[in-house]
Amino acid sequence: MSACTALYSTDQANATTTNAVIDPSIAYDGAVGTLILSFNFDDAVTPAVDFITSKLGIKLGDGLGAFGELPMVAVQAPITRELVSTLKTNLQQYGLLSIYQDRPWSTSWTRASPTSRVTRHAPPSRPPARVWAWL
Repeated sequence: MSACTALYSTDQANATTTNAVIDPSIAYDGAVGTLILSFNFDDAVTPAVDFITSKLGIKLGDGLGAFGELPMVAVQAPITRELVSTLKTNLQQYGLLSIYQDRPWSTSWTRASPTSRVTRHAPPSRPPARVWAWL
């Protein structure tokens, strides 16, 4: 058994595929937002997209997108507790790992203090482009 297989065969790893992590800071206000769903296998994306399209009526390219290189799906819809619960309950069987609300990327950049030996670089001159502009 490889080290990778052994790591993902642990009880702790298996627990993540039976109880997906939900972003504790999701704004359940009914406003349209984007949820990012991550899965443990690439093969989970197609059935997840099929479920979201058939049961929630959100179509691929029109509020629904699949990442090209990662086992992730983005859903743009009014964010409610019912939506998140429906996604979690029905997509858990496909290896849903997490549901997070999309937000602008930000970091806290600081200069090194005289007592630290760590130097942090200044932030980029322009913000990064959105990865999922196809929603």
